[in-house]
Amino acid sequence: MWGEFYSGKVLYLLSGLTLGLVLLLLPSVFSLKRALHLSLIFLSGSLGFLFGVKVELRILRRISRAVLGLSLFQGFFTVLAATIPLYFILPIWRGMETGSDLLRTSAVLGIAASVTMPPTISLLSGRTERRREILRVVETMALFGNVVAFVFLWLLPVLQKGEAISLIGIEIEGAGGRLLMALICGGLVGCLADFVSRRERSLHEQIYLVVGVLLVGMGTASALGISSVLVGMIAGAWLINATSRRIAVLETMDCIRDFIEGAFLVLVGAVLPMVSLFRSKDGLIALGLGVLLFALRFLGKTVGTGIGARIFVKGATEHRNVLGLTLLPQAGIAVAVAYGQNLSDMLLCGVLLSVLLALLAAPYGWRRVFGSVKGEV
Repeated sequence: MWGEFYSGKVLYLLSGLTLGLVLLLLPSVFSLKRALHLSLIFLSGSLGFLFGVKVELRILRRISRAVLGLSLFQGFFTVLAATIPLYFILPIWRGMETGSDLLRTSAVLGIAASVTMPPTISLLSGRTERRREILRVVETMALFGNVVAFVFLWLLPVLQKGEAISLIGIEIEGAGGRLLMALICGGLVGCLADFVSRRERSLHEQIYLVVGVLLVGMGTASALGISSVLVGMIAGAWLINATSRRIAVLETMDCIRDFIEGAFLVLVGAVLPMVSLFRSKDGLIALGLGVLLFALRFLGKTVGTGIGARIFVKGATEHRNVLGLTLLPQAGIAVAVAYGQNLSDMLLCGVLLSVLLALLAAPYGWRRVFGSVKGEV
């Protein structure tokens, strides 16, 4: 069952790469490339929105401090475990100069390596209460580990050199202004999404309204030079914590989740010039980067979870120490984090390859942990 679930994500990526081969045979059209880029901005923001909807503050009352501390620790540990080595390795591969640009690039890749695809209850064939309990722990670790990654993403403008943002004639300069604009833009999109969700409507009408709000919000974020995935995440978190129709909102999001993520994976695979890259030296670098990102992610999740279990959970058992293996899977949200951050095609291809490796390794992690459930969590 694990393999069947993750194979769908792999199929989306491979379909996109196949579509990219077809596009190579067509004449290069600027308008087509621009349309694909704008579509990816919208879809990446939508993925951030779908993740933000999972960030409900009310769940803090239902989880223990030990699990919360473990979740935050492993997310923080994985970001640093990927960022710090990349800061020293990237100059060797690309001859990049040290400084804020290198630190920002390393941080973006570290954040992308840290993001986890949350598990679903359908992954468990034997839905015993024991397995449900473990799954809730894994869901919490994935959710709050992603929250840590998005906090780092929100702080990235501190390392970014860019022009001032012009808003209705007002020039907003500096990292503080960009951080504030991301919060304001995300909050306004969340308020608008909440407004259109207040009345009871048919499912199709609700989906059209939400998609329309996201189109306006992601377009505004792109025009202001703000990360669309970050704005989407803030908007989703605002919506789910402000709405009075929580169940209806979650049902709407569940209906569009697979379509949005599938469309994003297909288009991003089509846009990246994988074939031309692998005809040059950059292809080997991209391949090496993909393997390196996966290795750093593997070490960050497993070692970070093991250390966190010893710090926050008394009497940690072997079963707790291997819970990090369930955090290996990645999907569209990891690529969406890297997309739109002005990374080169080579670096984006490296992220894409690391996601493929994570999806292929995910079934092993789930079988290792859930194959035989023993001990206490």
